[in-house]
Amino acid sequence: MKLKTSFSKKKLLLLIVFITLFGYFLNTFRIHFIEFEGDLSYLEIENLRISGLMYVKNKSILFTDTKEFISTIKEQNPEVKNIEIYPKNISKLIIKVSNHEVCCVLEDTNTNKYLVSIDGKILKKINRYSKYPHEIKLNQEISINQVFPINSLKKIVEIENILLSKEMEIKDIKIEGDKIEMKMETDQLVVLDSETNIKDFIEKLSTMLDYLKQKNLSFKKMDFRFGNVIIE
Repeated sequence: MKLKTSFSKKKLLLLIVFITLFGYFLNTFRIHFIEFEGDLSYLEIENLRISGLMYVKNKSILFTDTKEFISTIKEQNPEVKNIEIYPKNISKLIIKVSNHEVCCVLEDTNTNKYLVSIDGKILKKINRYSKYPHEIKLNQEISINQVFPINSLKKIVEIENILLSKEMEIKDIKIEGDKIEMKMETDQLVVLDSETNIKDFIEKLSTMLDYLKQKNLSFKKMDFRFGNVIIE
C-alpha cells in the first residue's frame, strides 16, 4: 500500500514538473517580433507589421499556424507572389516576400493610381510607392479586375520614353483592346495599335510633324494602323 502511494506521488510530482516545464517552454518560445525581407517596394510595411503582430504576437513560435497569416498578407497585398515564413530565434519570425513583376503604374481620369503586373493585370490601387516604375496617364476609368494588353502597355512605355527624349510629351492615353490613342500636349490625336512597329512609327511621326511644321499646317488626328499614315 505504501509502495502504491509512493508511486502515485512520484507520478503526480512528474506531472507537475512536466506541466511547469511545458508552460515555461511555451512562454519562452512566444513571438514578440516579426521582420520582413525581400522586395518590399510596394508593401505598406508598417500596417502589415502591426496587423502581423496582432495575429501572431504571444503565440508559440513552434505551434503557430502561419497559413492564415500568409493568406491575409496576400489578400491585403495582391502584388505579393510568394511568402516564406520561418523563425529567426525563439521570439522572432522572418517573413520573406517576393512580388509579381511590375510593368507600370496606370493613372485614370479620377487620378487614381494602380499597380500593373507584367502580364497586364491590375494588382491594386496605390496611394504611394517607393520604387517608381513607368507611370501612364489614361483618359479612362480603371476597374480593379481589369486586364490590359501587355503588348500595348510595353509599347506605350517604350514610345513615351523615346518621345520624352525628343522633348515631345503625351498628355493622356486611351486603350481599347489593341487600339492605342495618344493625345499630344497640343491636343492632337495619334492612333496606333499593339502591332505597330515602334521604329517605323517614330520615324514617320517625326517626318510628318516636320513636314507639317514647314508647311505651316496642323492636324487633328494621325492614324498609323494601316500602313500608310491617315491624316485628318
